[in-house]
Amino acid sequence: MQPKVAVYLDVNFPYSFLSAVRIYQLHNTNVEARKQTLQHPLSSTDITHPSISKVKFELKPIDYFTLVKNGKSSSPSKLEPGRAKYIMLDLTRTLKRLGIEEQFVKLDTSCWPQETSFTNAIASILLDRNTFDNAAKEVIGDYKKENYDSSWRDTQNEFGSTLEDAISSGYIFRVFVTIFIEHKQTTEESVQVEILDKILAKYPTASSGLGGPKTIIELAKKSKVVEEASFRPTQDAMDSGVFGIPTFVDEENNQFWGNDHLVDAAIVACETQKN
Repeated sequence: MQPKVAVYLDVNFPYSFLSAVRIYQLHNTNVEARKQTLQHPLSSTDITHPSISKVKFELKPIDYFTLVKNGKSSSPSKLEPGRAKYIMLDLTRTLKRLGIEEQFVKLDTSCWPQETSFTNAIASILLDRNTFDNAAKEVIGDYKKENYDSSWRDTQNEFGSTLEDAISSGYIFRVFVTIFIEHKQTTEESVQVEILDKILAKYPTASSGLGGPKTIIELAKKSKVVEEASFRPTQDAMDSGVFGIPTFVDEENNQFWGNDHLVDAAIVACETQKN
């Protein structure tokens, strides 16, 4: 059985962005080709380590500030100019190593931090077929399962990943790009439709099975099933003792805090399963 590693992240935080890029690239790029171009990958960018391909990374977008409110973590300190500048420089150069060529990633405080519940709701729909099916039954008056075929989720793309993994990781990646590079509000419905359109245009069977962006948006806004499912990762993070993000947690609750520990988490998850 493939070992699993939960990836707890929040779309407001720069180092979560880096982990989201790596998970996205695992499912949407040719990793073997990257091995030929990156002889010495950094710990913050490596997606070529043999253990990584053996692990199922489960994305868990959370509301980090709920952890803070419940005393599970300390509030992020106010970023003084020097520290904020360093974080953005570090994010920019690491994204460049990951192949994302932006001149400079800016932290636009006019649209940061952003409320995450809408994004997390959409993510929960893309990440889990049961969440979608139960929400559709709840919200869509003339719902018929045969009109929302979920078999696309198990179909593999050209890189060997399921479309469920490719699309959900692509969505979370695009949300980070929208916040940190395009500086748009992901709380706006039109922005979310734009993100979903970009992703689903490549996968018409998935778009049809989900009812298109408008159906996804409707379920995210109206469904109690989705509301509960989208909060579950935040509750799981609190129950597991997560205090920072990104954090990687394997099935034995071994925790690894920080983007540069992604490979460590994969190695230990594989070793734990062998034992």
